[in-house]
Amino acid sequence: MPSTLRTFIGVRIPCPPKLLPVLSNLRRLGDALRTAAPDDLHLTFKFLGDTPVDQVGDIAGQLEAAADGRGPLSGRLRGLGAFPGPARPRVIWVGVEFSEELPRLARELDDRLAPWGFATEGRTYHPHVTLARVQGRPPRELAAILQASAEVDFGPADIREIELFQSEPGPSGSRYTSLARFEFRGE
Repeated sequence: MPSTLRTFIGVRIPCPPKLLPVLSNLRRLGDALRTAAPDDLHLTFKFLGDTPVDQVGDIAGQLEAAADGRGPLSGRLRGLGAFPGPARPRVIWVGVEFSEELPRLARELDDRLAPWGFATEGRTYHPHVTLARVQGRPPRELAAILQASAEVDFGPADIREIELFQSEPGPSGSRYTSLARFEFRGE
């Protein structure tokens, strides 16, 4: 058994029907893009990286405490974009619009995990769902897809639980395994 696991904290985002054609169009662009499967869409709160196996229980305890008393969150998936930008895209994403509760939860997780040696984020939390990673030169058609969907409302995104995931990179994309899951049961 390994002594560390590659982990992150996130929430699953069910793929709304309006987003399926976009994923299909991205997939048609070929090997230059590694596109996420509709069932693997998620919002990452905090990437932990190589995590000692013996800390998984402590991290799970902090997630449970963060979920306690917090009600389900409702928001929307809206607009496509790219990091670092559309001119040199490396990551294609759909935006996530929620109340201030998402950034507040991200800050709380930062504070809860700092004692275990996980660095706090130095930048503002920008909630998004990664749809694809660009490998090499982006196809010309990508700019048109981004522009056509820059303001599209893809539908609701409801968050009912938070998870600690293990991420195992592979040639056809990463495989995600849930290590701990906690429902938001508050009001």
